[in-house]
Amino acid sequence: MRELIKIDGSTVYLCGVITKEKVFQLRHSLKNLAKEHTTISLDMENTEYIDSASWGILILLNKELIEKGGIARITNASPLVHEAIKLSCLKDFFEYSS
Repeated sequence: MRELIKIDGSTVYLCGVITKEKVFQLRHSLKNLAKEHTTISLDMENTEYIDSASWGILILLNKELIEKGGIARITNASPLVHEAIKLSCLKDFFEYSS
């Protein structure tokens, strides 16, 4: 089974379907990473779906990073993630590149 959340340095790879069942793991992983880095890349190339609870965690992470002078960047957004960002105006919350 493939890992849904993989961390390499300051890059977080979100793969597959990210739902509320993984929110605690996502939150814990990102909180720990934010202690070490002020800029975090969220690579979503292999993200098939991400629910609203998980988006909420990512928004809170970004807010925390901004307060420390950093930022969370969404990179390599899959077509489905790109559409979700566009439809829900999430591009206002993140640095974003598809």
